Amino acid sequence: MSYPSIASPVTGASVVAATSPRRAARVRWSDGRIRRWVIAGVASGHAQAASLTCIGFYVIDRLAIAPSVAQGPISIVMMAGAGAGLAAQWGLIPRLGLAPRALVLWGTMIAAVGLAIIVFAGSLYGLVLGFAVSSLGFGFTRPGFTAGSSLAVSLSEQGSVAGVITAANGIAFVAAPAIAQVTPDRVLYRDRHSRSQCCCCSASQSGRGRGSSCCRAVRPWVRAAGACPA
Repeated sequence: MSYPSIASPVTGASVVAATSPRRAARVRWSDGRIRRWVIAGVASGHAQAASLTCIGFYVIDRLAIAPSVAQGPISIVMMAGAGAGLAAQWGLIPRLGLAPRALVLWGTMIAAVGLAIIVFAGSLYGLVLGFAVSSLGFGFTRPGFTAGSSLAVSLSEQGSVAGVITAANGIAFVAAPAIAQVTPDRVLYRDRHSRSQCCCCSASQSGRGRGSSCCRAVRPWVRAAGACPA
């Protein structure tokens, strides 16, 4: 870390990189020393960017609620994810002392479990749990990918590999959001969403349907906003 951060001490890497002897060749994406790290970082970055971009819409679809009353449930889901990510980077990683490869492998498996929970979740509680678990996993993969790439090259190449790492982190937020938005899931749930929204909102207003996990989860926001269709 070459800049002030709460999560880690300053190392002065940028100063070392600037004053180190120059090399004629730059570290490229195809460099065999970092190729596997870059692939792992780009793949996990796309998965994280896709889930982060779509989670709000997914909450609306899964809970069958109107966008005007979705702020509450969406904020709870995203806060759980943010808390889990911070817990991974500020709490677990310093204490576990895992190597970069272990961070990437464990993070990938944990994130996969979290995404699977999201896919099969039918209530707000399941969505919160799934997004928190997936964010915990992504909180492992990013530091692992960054550290692994940095340790794979010499000291004089740190500045060059830092550029590759930054580009790999950013490229995921170019393609992934667009691809994630165009999924069959949104088409398949569109008609069911309209029918379920009326049922859930009506049940919330009339007191019926108390056994529905959807109505139990979103009833406070439905009543507060008064946004149920007629």
